[in-house]
Amino acid sequence: MITKFKIFEGNKVDDVAQELVEKFSQDEIDEYYDENYSIDIEEVVEYCPHLVEQNIDDDEFVKDFIDDEISNRSYDEYDDYDFKDYIKDNITDDMEEKVIELYKNNNDIEENNTESKTSGKVSITKNKKDEFVVSVTSQDGKIKKYTISTDQKLLVSTGQYVEIGSTLAEGEETYYDDSMLDDLSKDELIEVIEVETDEDSFVEHMVKKMYDGEDAMSIIDSIYGKLSGKELYDIVRNYIDDDALMTDYKDNESDEYKEEYVKNEIYRERELQSKLLNKDSENVLLLAELFEEDSTNNYNISDEYDFQKLYIEQYIIRESDEETPTEKETLQLRAEAIFYLYKTFGLNSTIEDEYEADMWMISSDKYNL
Repeated sequence: MITKFKIFEGNKVDDVAQELVEKFSQDEIDEYYDENYSIDIEEVVEYCPHLVEQNIDDDEFVKDFIDDEISNRSYDEYDDYDFKDYIKDNITDDMEEKVIELYKNNNDIEENNTESKTSGKVSITKNKKDEFVVSVTSQDGKIKKYTISTDQKLLVSTGQYVEIGSTLAEGEETYYDDSMLDDLSKDELIEVIEVETDEDSFVEHMVKKMYDGEDAMSIIDSIYGKLSGKELYDIVRNYIDDDALMTDYKDNESDEYKEEYVKNEIYRERELQSKLLNKDSENVLLLAELFEEDSTNNYNISDEYDFQKLYIEQYIIRESDEETPTEKETLQLRAEAIFYLYKTFGLNSTIEDEYEADMWMISSDKYNL
């Protein structure tokens, strides 16, 4: 579970730890937090589901989803309007001809063309029904008459000479129109499509038309509805870089949270403690106060030579009444510092050897002032 770190809250040690963490810049805090803070991916998923959404590889998810949909669908799943839409989007000359043919057959539409059965000169009159009467007079004087109905288009004129078999008039031509598709059955629509394509390409077209340009979450929402973070993560696990998700989580965490984390890490991380010593030798005094909270803590540098050496030096500076203490004052203060280290943390063996000459300052019981 994601929690704040409040180990020292409400006591003096918390104040000391706060003073120490403020020795670091925000950039240093951010860097340490990013490199060292560890959180379980399941916790990020549970508490920050929006980060799961933001880290989905949409392109790869949609591509794989479309591929799966294509492989799992067939003609039988689609309705008439799907086939009509496909034909409208992919119409060709061959498809138009097929639609016209089926439409004419379904509606008993015939092309009513009139051809001359003789060769000769044309003359045109009208009958009582206002229909054209085309007469063709051959060279031997024989006349052949043709009545042209009002739904036909006249193709000849008076005085024109025509050969046998010439078209005198033709019925009104039927042209393709999208509305013709409404007259065709599902099987007939499939028949039109099969002039140009097969089932696989039809299904591919329909699936891509539905999902191309969609993002992962719109697809997931339409199929599964609202999901919890865990449910969502389980579905898109293969389309998320967990490292990137964790980085995103850390980048979006507040400065206060990062500072709280580093403040508590100071108590148990030697790396941070050493950085504080390198920043300013005076920090050794604050660290000593911090470590007093638990002198048996094995996660601090109180037993290291550098820490104890700096503590002795800084203790003398802090406790001295003079800018430059007398030799006697220095000996006394050094003995106090050594005794403090011995009693609180135990003396580092190298420190003990280095300051052996000062041990006489501590009475007959070793290190007991």
